[in-house]
Amino acid sequence: MTDAIPATTTASVAAPSVQRVRRIGGVLLVFVTALGFLYLFIAWNRYDQFEINKAINLGETVNALFPSETVDLISNDATEISADVVHGMQRTLTRLRNTNASIAHAFIVVPYGGSLRLLAQTHPSSDIPPDSMQKQMPKMRQATFSGTTVYTGMQDWANGAWCSTFTPLRKD
Repeated sequence: MTDAIPATTTASVAAPSVQRVRRIGGVLLVFVTALGFLYLFIAWNRYDQFEINKAINLGETVNALFPSETVDLISNDATEISADVVHGMQRTLTRLRNTNASIAHAFIVVPYGGSLRLLAQTHPSSDIPPDSMQKQMPKMRQATFSGTTVYTGMQDWANGAWCSTFTPLRKD
């Protein structure tokens, strides 16, 4: 008799194929990247909304700088406003601009004969890009005649990208 050695079989566990591991890794990479982009999108929008609110609040705070009597003088389509009132407003706007680096220009326009008239500003007119007043006129009209604050969004100018808010002066 021959001693026969029984045949043994071993069941090997199928190792995951390299392709399958790469496929799962690729899917995970795409998923994590998509989550990263989603996070950036949400964070950017939150920051944008924060900056919009900051600009609007800053514009509306200007109301606190001018007494009701001054607002009365300029709000009734006045044809003549004293030079002292204009200079006082100009000094106030200049102080505002000097204390807040996020303000490039500040000015006050008043209704005058169905149109708008520039009353006071922080810079000489030569410092303001020539097309800026014309470009902003529809928004200025909207704020002046509707009595609501208007935000323009970011706009490119010769001296950089700026956003503007136009806020009507109101009596308390």
